[in-house]
Amino acid sequence: MTDPGSRPERGSLARLHPIDGMLLRSTHLDRIQGYAASLSTALGRAGGHGVVSGYRVRLDPGRAAITVDPGLAVNGDGRPLLLETTATVDLSGLSPGPGDLRLVVATYAEVPFGQEEVYGELCGDPSAAPAPQHAYVSESARVEVRPVSVGSVDTADLTRRSQVADAWFERERQEAHPWIGADATPLTARDWADPPAEPRPAEVALALLLWTSKGWVLDTWTVRRERVDPPARRGWESRLGLRPWSVFLAQLLQFEDMLADALDHAAPRDATDEYVLGRLRTARSRLRRGRSASLRDVNEAMDALQAVQATQLRDLGIAELPPAGFLPVVPCRGSVEQQVTRLFGDSATLRFRRCPADAVPEAVEEARHRDRIALSGAGAVVEILVPHAGESEPSWVGFRRWAECTSGEPSCSHSDVVDVYLCTVDDVSEFVSTFLAAPELPPTPSATLREVTYPPGGWALPEGQEEIESWRSPAGGMTAVALTPSAGRLPLVAGRAVMLLHPFGGASAATVPEYRTRVWNELDHDVIVLVKPTGLS
Repeated sequence: MTDPGSRPERGSLARLHPIDGMLLRSTHLDRIQGYAASLSTALGRAGGHGVVSGYRVRLDPGRAAITVDPGLAVNGDGRPLLLETTATVDLSGLSPGPGDLRLVVATYAEVPFGQEEVYGELCGDPSAAPAPQHAYVSESARVEVRPVSVGSVDTADLTRRSQVADAWFERERQEAHPWIGADATPLTARDWADPPAEPRPAEVALALLLWTSKGWVLDTWTVRRERVDPPARRGWESRLGLRPWSVFLAQLLQFEDMLADALDHAAPRDATDEYVLGRLRTARSRLRRGRSASLRDVNEAMDALQAVQATQLRDLGIAELPPAGFLPVVPCRGSVEQQVTRLFGDSATLRFRRCPADAVPEAVEEARHRDRIALSGAGAVVEILVPHAGESEPSWVGFRRWAECTSGEPSCSHSDVVDVYLCTVDDVSEFVSTFLAAPELPPTPSATLREVTYPPGGWALPEGQEEIESWRSPAGGMTAVALTPSAGRLPLVAGRAVMLLHPFGGASAATVPEYRTRVWNELDHDVIVLVKPTGLS
């Protein structure tokens, strides 16, 4: 007779096959529950592991404990880790040393509860006293803090958080064993039919604790991964040298969180435009009563202004950036170009590009597979995507690692497109003066419109722009009016306008053709209007 409690191979889906007249025992009920649990975890594994929702970790002001919000996660075995009440972990009992790291994790827990009397068993000794037993088991999650290491990292407070994040992300990439760029093994030697191994972590990482001279520092996104990538997608992306979406999201959010914390601690809370202006007004009002009082107010105002404006990313302890992300700017505190340039200092070469606001997130996501940006100043090139915000200045910009084709020509997605209008008027001078005073783009098709594609930062007229050839004329007298949405691009636009006029003749190599420039921030990109008198052939 087969034992009804015998189990098949571990991991298989086995269910009860009911038969009339069967004596239902606890082993049968256990099999019913086991089948449902096995089916549930199999489906849980199909969706991948990670945090589904909640599980926010907070460090108390005294840095002696952490609290974890209720949440839902799924571990590598497909088990749901459901935390229904806020968990608190006391950190005062830890004995950290310099450079100590602790990982905050959610792990599976079973807690028996409920007392039920047992009144005997079949074929058991009837004289044996029944013993109460737990009738229920609560499947939930518990939060633990355990030591972790990422290798050799500088223990200096300033850059420690950034270095730990960089080391963790790099280790995560290497552990995926990417085939593209990993080693010199020929691609034809790879087994392309072999699916990636499925990771099966028993716990889900929630946050990282770093010990500094000021106590514990909490970093969430270095280790936390949202449950958005199924195993097959994440496995193949990692193998092909691509960055899974959950990893890119974590890298972007880790930087944004670290930047917000660093800026919050770097600048005094009263170092705002209103504070600075108030101190300057006070200085002006005291000017007649005493020069020393006036100078004190001015000095305090300038100190506050410098605290906000002069901070560089490296001064904030940020040594490396994700391949793309977002940066804050403050309207009315200098141009976007000036603020972002101050933020980077000499740690990278910047290329600014104006574009519609809804195009920036797409451009940021497009860069998710590129390498991270090291702020070493040794050749790092960063593209700054400035959203067109109409009349108002933007409060943020996008950034991404610059990418060029091997030929040296930028990829098409990084080209500057300039609208070029050709207008014929009776009086060129009057048209130009009126147009500069109140610009309004000529309507098409009354004015001929073409698009000229330039490499970003390039000003020489690109080769092969056939639409320009049809406009060439041996006669002179052409004038150009160049418009740009950004003051920082005026020199570039002026150069493009001058070089665009040369093919039309009328200007020797030693003569600069007539051109005018103007900032018009309502534009999405640069515009050049070529003007010639009526009858010019």
